[in-house]
Amino acid sequence: MAVPVDIYVKDQGPVPAPISGVFVAALDPTTFALVATAMTDVNGRAAFSLPGTLTPGTSYELRFFKLGVIFQNPKQILVEDPPVTTNKYDMSGTLLTLPVATDPRVCRCTGRFMSFSNTPIAGATVRFMAKAESGLQVPKIVDGNIISAESFASKTDADGFLTVDLIRTAQYYVTFSGEDDVVWNILVPDQSSANLIELIHPAPVLLKWDALEAPLNAVSVQVGETKVIPFIIVYSDYEETAKGATRWIKFINGDDTKMSVGYSDGQVSVEGIAVGVANVTTEMLPDLKPVRVPAYNITAPPLVVTVTP
Repeated sequence: MAVPVDIYVKDQGPVPAPISGVFVAALDPTTFALVATAMTDVNGRAAFSLPGTLTPGTSYELRFFKLGVIFQNPKQILVEDPPVTTNKYDMSGTLLTLPVATDPRVCRCTGRFMSFSNTPIAGATVRFMAKAESGLQVPKIVDGNIISAESFASKTDADGFLTVDLIRTAQYYVTFSGEDDVVWNILVPDQSSANLIELIHPAPVLLKWDALEAPLNAVSVQVGETKVIPFIIVYSDYEETAKGATRWIKFINGDDTKMSVGYSDGQVSVEGIAVGVANVTTEMLPDLKPVRVPAYNITAPPLVVTVTP
């Protein structure tokens, strides 16, 4: 008997977004015979109806295709009938909006440098220096090879663009023309491509509530009880941390007659005052530096707090 199977396809940005128009094919993993096909909708969802069996389920091989997107094909799934959990699976793709590295050990970082009149600066020098700990670079050994270079410099092209391949998870110091006396520390993400400017000036883009303490971004607290809900922030350089969060954001109590709210880096505390439901929302602080155009913005689901007797 066939059961519903949902495949959700998103990009690999710091805030993953649905990818529509992806062709998804389900094949028999042994004979590679085509079993079914579907196309993702605006929500990135490809809906199938596939025969399943008891846990661990029937095996299928999925293959994904869309021009301008790279997928790590194929993907193996197991379809359960009846489903023990859910027959829902996630898949991510890399959008070719930035050049992508072909070496899986490096991230291709691309940035554009502009003038006061918003025109490209050609020939601007950007220098990278390895961050070292007791004389050892981070990292120093890659696949049995030693990273002997300590620094290198490159120049922007006629359109102000600079593209360099940097070792994933490596840490570097960066300086560039116009701010030669300022040194920036960057962390290279474990991605095939990245915006170099976001590595130099990362900004918070997504807030995640702890799934154990606040499943589905909701929590229940009794009158007089206090609960602490952890959170993390995803930054535009792909780093996930709660450190320094209160430099960027504040939390708003939706109804101070029903609850009181306190917060610090990495956690929000909620105390029940009166029976009812209220939300804790997130806002960016004003006058953040460096100034951005358009202004800073964070995707943050409200924390729904239900106060019980």
